[in-house]
Amino acid sequence: MCLPELVACLSAKIRGERNIAVDNVVASNMFNLLGVLSVAGLCSGGLPVESLVRELDLPAVFAAAAVCLPLFLTGAVISRTEGMFFVIFYLLYVVLVLLRAVSS
Repeated sequence: MCLPELVACLSAKIRGERNIAVDNVVASNMFNLLGVLSVAGLCSGGLPVESLVRELDLPAVFAAAAVCLPLFLTGAVISRTEGMFFVIFYLLYVVLVLLRAVSS
């Protein structure tokens, strides 16, 4: 999720439209994974997978999905504490990506 999507989710939450916030995240991620990557792969004839993707991005995506899946399937409400956990997880991820980029 990028910063504009985070802002859209927060504004939807402020307006009391929780479903829009969740739909925005899910739809954006699905489009990024399925739409953008498939078109790029088709146009280029194949995409090499960088080590950063294998070592940081994929584990982060799977960890976030593993945490979110039970909440989404049961229809449970995400508390403020859990929401802050997700924001902190996102910020930690961004810091790790930036540190990795600076060190290489």
